[in-house]
Amino acid sequence: MAPVSHNLAAAALPLVPFAFLLILNAPFIARA
Repeated sequence: MAPVSHNLAAAALPLVPFAFLLILNAPFIARA
């Protein structure tokens, strides 16, 4: 199970900054 979870984390890792920026810009997007 360890390799599977590690691969899943490695696959999801690039999405973390994108999700963070999306949450950060959500109020501005809703306001526009």
